Amino acid sequence: MKFEELRKEHIVFFYRTGPDMGIEGDDGGFSIELYGNGNLRYCRYKLFDEVTGIEMFKLTKGQVHRIFDAIEAYKDKLEGIPPCLECGKERNNSNEFQFLDYGRIWAWDLEKHSMPMERIRNKARYDEYKDNMKFENVVWEVFGKVCAGLKKAGITLTLESCELSEDCKIRVIWK
Repeated sequence: MKFEELRKEHIVFFYRTGPDMGIEGDDGGFSIELYGNGNLRYCRYKLFDEVTGIEMFKLTKGQVHRIFDAIEAYKDKLEGIPPCLECGKERNNSNEFQFLDYGRIWAWDLEKHSMPMERIRNKARYDEYKDNMKFENVVWEVFGKVCAGLKKAGITLTLESCELSEDCKIRVIWK
């Protein structure tokens, strides 16, 4: 897909995080979704998908283009990533990603892996999960590039939190 083909229904970037388990009513994480027309939707949840807040923001065409280009630079690597990444660790938080139309990717407690150190630390785990570790590194890199683009737009996104600047041209706040 080319940048010029993006429309309001196209997802440029999507991220959602939340705990893997808990009690109904606990903090359920958040999601952020950027569309081709620059609309950005930020949602907060309680466990079991209860929405506790939705905020709509608007990014400029240039800001969306920067994020689009950052993702497109990884298109060959993104096409080969399986939809579920498992690296043999205890699950605490789920991370769900979508980069353009490359499909949804689910991971748990995404982390950047130093492959030589992983091999030294736990060779059996490394041998079993090394491909997924490489895929997690790609997702981590692309996520970092998207976060850098969002930062220039006044949005600070990490795996655990999201802070949106009032300068992002707030359109609607629903609580």
